[in-house]
Amino acid sequence: MLRLLFFLAFVVSSGSLWAEESGTLTGQFLYAGPAPQREKLELNKDLEYCSPHNLKSEELIVDPKSRGIKNVILWLDTKSSGRKPNFQSAPEHTKEVVLDNQNCRFAPHISKVMTSQKLLVTNSDPIAHAALLNAFVNDPVNAVVKPKSKADTTYDLPYVEPLPIKVTCPIHAWMSGYIVVQDHPFVAVTDAKGRFEIKGLPPGEWTFRVWQESCGYVQSATQNDEELTWERGRWTVTVEPGKNAVGVFQLQPELFQD
Repeated sequence: MLRLLFFLAFVVSSGSLWAEESGTLTGQFLYAGPAPQREKLELNKDLEYCSPHNLKSEELIVDPKSRGIKNVILWLDTKSSGRKPNFQSAPEHTKEVVLDNQNCRFAPHISKVMTSQKLLVTNSDPIAHAALLNAFVNDPVNAVVKPKSKADTTYDLPYVEPLPIKVTCPIHAWMSGYIVVQDHPFVAVTDAKGRFEIKGLPPGEWTFRVWQESCGYVQSATQNDEELTWERGRWTVTVEPGKNAVGVFQLQPELFQD
């Protein structure tokens, strides 16, 4: 009994120690100017169902009040960091990641998939959809899903992708989204106010990649009137145990112009 109690105490203390020693990284990306207007998408099929959803471009979404940039992607770059972090599975690391066709768009617009997970394509709409993934490394996926149904199978993405891979719907040309495939969970997508959070990071110096679909790699930012240069989106930060609030990064409108 004493041995069992000692073992349980060790497990609990080890778990607590891991939680205390890991770091949480938070920050925010803002648009350095008035929020641009989102273009209304041009629809050419299933208009009776799709038109009422008032679909607009999701390439660059800026909140008019906070000027937060939605869907900026950050992922820990193990190659640039020179090592792969240890991590523990969290409750949100399910076996399947669902990519839904919903209201004539992909939901979510940005999906995060670990190589240990499977991708399940579903369809909540009363019309047929498809999801075409032309990956850089993994085998291509072409999932056709009937109205109000799930795909017959899930899809493996066992290899890390160097960039977010685009997903399109061959049936509805305006539909697009992105999938980030990494072999670790340290990936974040900014919310409607441009905020991000990455939990469970081991302490130390880590290099992240910062990417946004309208501009690709985010290669420059402004913070506290200081101009920052991130070559090919590489941003290096030292993570300490506990909370690591890195503050606000302003992105200039010129980054998003052709």
